[in-house]
Amino acid sequence: ETSQSGDFIIGDAAPPISISKWVNGNPVESFAGDKVYVVEFWATWCGPCLAGMPHLASLQTEYGDKVTFIGVSAEEDGVVTKFMEQDSRSGKPWSEVLTYTIALDADRKTSDAYMLAAGQNMIPCAFIVGKTGKVEWIGNAAAIDQPLQLVVDGAWDLQKARNKFLANRESEAVMQEYEPRLQAAFQKRDFRTGVSLLDQLIAKFPENSEFKQMRFQFLLKGEMFDEANTAAEALIEEAKDEPMELDRLAWILATGVP
Repeated sequence: ETSQSGDFIIGDAAPPISISKWVNGNPVESFAGDKVYVVEFWATWCGPCLAGMPHLASLQTEYGDKVTFIGVSAEEDGVVTKFMEQDSRSGKPWSEVLTYTIALDADRKTSDAYMLAAGQNMIPCAFIVGKTGKVEWIGNAAAIDQPLQLVVDGAWDLQKARNKFLANRESEAVMQEYEPRLQAAFQKRDFRTGVSLLDQLIAKFPENSEFKQMRFQFLLKGEMFDEANTAAEALIEEAKDEPMELDRLAWILATGVP
């Protein structure tokens, strides 16, 4: 498998980073082969980014020299420098809270090489670069703890992660075909048809948790409670080691019944 020209997926070599200024921490000229890096894209205006940054700082402290965190912003120097002087929610200025490297993107070259090339359009978004020099994980920085631990320990299944990334990309393309039909079924309150359509998607992509959660929502909305209970048990079992997935399920349960 090779990624298409102009883009990359998990398992490909990490692109070089192009930095116009290192605002905080030591410059990283290249990825050394004996340590792990986290390249995270953020912005001062992004609430979820700011909410997660103290946790990334604690991870930097925890891992020390084993992992180098690099927060990359495409904003102007003055905007980020002023932000670093401002107080965080803890009352300390961000310059004291952030124990990891903060850098400014050079003409969005780094964002283009990572975010755009990998088809990512939401921040905060983090890329784990392993000792192999390859990107081993891509995702919301809030979900980084477990994959980072496995990468650092040398226990991460890179091929499995690559296959999952490819499957997700394919499922997104197929979902674009199904989405109008699902919306129509939802608007008509024809929830049984919606479940049937989602069953087709799940048959194509059995690992896709999003399709299963959507099916669960349709079952709840259609008051098909026996099937919904069976689906809930399976979803909880699959998500038992993933706090974010369990949170999403709790939200569906809280809002799903008419």
